[in-house]
Amino acid sequence: MLILLTKQNRISMRTSLKVIPIVFICACSLFMSAQEDIDIDTSNIESKYPSIGIGSGVLSFTGDIGKGIDVSNYSHIRLGYHLTAEKRLNASFGIALNALYGKLADSERSINPERNLNFESSIFNAALSGVYHLDNNRILKRSSVIGPYASAGIAFLKFNPKGDLLDNNSNPYYYWTDGSIRDLPESQDNIFNSKIIRRDYNYETLLKDTARKYSKATFALPITLGSRFQLNDNYEASIAATYNLSFSDYIDNFNNGGGNDGYFYFGVTISYNFPL
Repeated sequence: MLILLTKQNRISMRTSLKVIPIVFICACSLFMSAQEDIDIDTSNIESKYPSIGIGSGVLSFTGDIGKGIDVSNYSHIRLGYHLTAEKRLNASFGIALNALYGKLADSERSINPERNLNFESSIFNAALSGVYHLDNNRILKRSSVIGPYASAGIAFLKFNPKGDLLDNNSNPYYYWTDGSIRDLPESQDNIFNSKIIRRDYNYETLLKDTARKYSKATFALPITLGSRFQLNDNYEASIAATYNLSFSDYIDNFNNGGGNDGYFYFGVTISYNFPL
């Protein structure tokens, strides 16, 4: 009887030794599968690469020129194009580098006092800004589709104002007190001899202040409010409005003593976010 039991125990031990590795392998497989099913929270993990974006928008000038009669509501609107790169340091804060190229412009007609001014200036703006994000897991979830943000910084600005002072035949415009633009100076003799003409909006004349020599390179303070919209894991769109207060009152080549010039930029951006 003892011999029989001993043989049975040996058989059971052998069977157990064969089963244990199989059970161990199955357990490991189940554990690894369970680990894969667990969602890893990456909301506070930042990519080591900055996001990069490209976009376009409209520029709107605010300065000394832009008042009076017979001025189009859109004379101060021009297109702009921008590149941006942002490194998000943590859930709340980031640092951004932006480059903007475009044009600023405006026109003015007035009789009393008589001021008939216009300008268009190409600009290049390079800014370094700090960014505060509201999708920081405190105000909004980081995984939110919408992520409002605000930023402020310092920008280097170059400008080059030109004026539309001549018509297509390189003749000067003559602004009459009746509000018309003519090809001859205003006088009694020229009432019937002059022709009414229109501006060609070709800014051909380089402008410069005759009373003061000023620099065409300065700094500006950009302040931005915007929001991102998540498209997928890697791409997002954003819309933002930026006001740039320049350190110069000569972007329009005219100093009226009313403070420095500024401009708004309303832009849309498509950005690529590198994987973690």
